[in-house]
Amino acid sequence: MAIARDISERKKAEIKTAKAVERYDILAEATSDTIWDWDIVHNSMLFNSKITKMFGYGITEVDDVKQWRQENIHPEDLPIVMDAYYKSIENNSDTIQLEYRFRCAGGGYKHIYDRAFVVYNGTHKEPVRMIGAMQDVTYAKEEEKKIAKAIIDAQEQERRFIGQELHDNVNQLLASSLLTIGEIKHYRNNEDKIEEYVEITKSHIHAALNEIRKLSHELVPATFDGATLKDIFESLLQEINIKNQFVINFQFDEKINALVCADLQINLYRILQEQVRNILTYANAKAINLTVCCKGDVVIMRTVDNGIGFDSKKVKAGIGLNNMNRRVESFGGIFSIKSQPGKGCEIIIEIPTGKNRA
Repeated sequence: MAIARDISERKKAEIKTAKAVERYDILAEATSDTIWDWDIVHNSMLFNSKITKMFGYGITEVDDVKQWRQENIHPEDLPIVMDAYYKSIENNSDTIQLEYRFRCAGGGYKHIYDRAFVVYNGTHKEPVRMIGAMQDVTYAKEEEKKIAKAIIDAQEQERRFIGQELHDNVNQLLASSLLTIGEIKHYRNNEDKIEEYVEITKSHIHAALNEIRKLSHELVPATFDGATLKDIFESLLQEINIKNQFVINFQFDEKINALVCADLQINLYRILQEQVRNILTYANAKAINLTVCCKGDVVIMRTVDNGIGFDSKKVKAGIGLNNMNRRVESFGGIFSIKSQPGKGCEIIIEIPTGKNRA
């Protein structure tokens, strides 16, 4: 009798599960989403058939579905996802919305927008069930990257034009003015006084020329003119350290010069420009460590200063940091920042090389 009862209960559970999956399939036909149902009490999880179409998995082949799902969330995103789920439960929230990457059967990842609803029991407000819908937003993410890159390309073209105009026109005009003012002393009676003013004017014009050269260097895209990325980085570090106010430690993997495409070289240079500008303006640092290395097909650039730092969790990112982040994201990379008051600032970027990027 006990065996028969056990078989009967199992049959009922199978029928109940089949009906639940059928409901998910009907819902998914209208939304094209992958529906998941997490039974928190019994620690089990179900997916509808759309998981096969969206990710290429035959879900019936998986024994521990809950564990399998966690293993296929991108390792960098998993802590964020789990933290969001548990915080939602802790705060008795009814809904959760978040984005993460989920691995496909072929090994690549898709960007997912996941919306979940939490069901609580009526007595103790304890979670008993969570139902979610996974939407594939990979195309939208790729389009965002293309748009961001197009904006950066447009900015570079604009900088090229402005830089050339400053160099070819304004510089030449100022240089001609310098020569003209230098001749004034030959046409005035009070030569000593005129020469004094001329020398002052010349000094000012020289300063203006130097500033224009710096501005041109900032605006003209880093075509490098035969110089390597390492050479350009060294030149930039020398420019900011004319007064030897910094102890600079620079390490560069020579393999990067051959691996990194021209567009990425320009953006790496722009990112470093932005960072050293921030260090000069805000950090009050005495030392800068810059390491650029290659790990597989990924370029890693790490910049560390020993300045005053800030609370990176509380301080809102400014235009400079946002610009760096956008540049990194446009190349499918990862931007991270660590800083605490009194403990300096560390910025790490990881970007795939142009070798394998379409």
